[in-house]
Amino acid sequence: MIRMDPSEAADSGRILAGIAVHFPHAEVVPTGGVVYQLALNDVLANFHDDADYALLDSLLFLDEQVAKSGLTQYAAAWARKVR
Repeated sequence: MIRMDPSEAADSGRILAGIAVHFPHAEVVPTGGVVYQLALNDVLANFHDDADYALLDSLLFLDEQVAKSGLTQYAAAWARKVR
């Protein structure tokens, strides 16, 4: 993504670290995107039959495993500032 469009989110690599600093008790859930955002972009409309859907399931499972390893394009965080 950085090579394709470095202006997309110039400091995005530090967002999760920033959350940890400002919200140390935040729950952060990596939601993937390495496979489905980069590999499946603009091709999902071409999936039509059971074999395609089986491949898609495998790719989304791979994306989930990659996210669990810490490589993610997206994440969701739940936090609140404690006084």
